[in-house]
Amino acid sequence: VARKLLECGIEVGSISHDGQTPLFVAASCGNAPVMKLLLPQPGIDANTPDGDGQTPLLIAATKGHEEAVRLLLSHPGVIVNVTKDGNSGTPLTMAAMNGYDKVVRLLLDHPDINVNYETGYSFTAVVWAVINRHEVVARMLV
Repeated sequence: VARKLLECGIEVGSISHDGQTPLFVAASCGNAPVMKLLLPQPGIDANTPDGDGQTPLLIAATKGHEEAVRLLLSHPGVIVNVTKDGNSGTPLTMAAMNGYDKVVRLLLDHPDINVNYETGYSFTAVVWAVINRHEVVARMLV
C-alpha cells in the first residue's frame, strides 16, 4: 500500500490532524519496511515532531522499536538528543527508562549522543535505568 501511495505521488511530509507524518506513524508502529520506503524520499524530514513534540526517533526509542531506531540513526541529519519540550527525556533517556537494552546500545554507538543529559527532574539515563530496576541498561550507561 505504501509503495502504491508513493507511486501516486502522496506527499511524504503530509501531516495528520494530530500532527503526525507518515514517517512518524511508521516509527511509532515499528514498521521498518515502510520506513525504508519513506526515508530516501525527497523532502522527507526525519525530525518533524508530532502534535505533542515527539519526533520519529523519540517515539521509536520510547517504544523499543530497535529496527526503526537503527534506520533513523542512519539517516543524515537526525537529531539524537531531541526532547519533546526541552525538559523531558531524550531517546536515550526513554529507552533506558523502559529497559530497552538493544535500543540503548544503538543510541550509545552514535557519535553525537549525550549520555549526561538531565531531564526536568535532573535525572540522567542511568538514574532512570536504576530507578526502574533495569540493571543491564544501567551497567551499559556507566
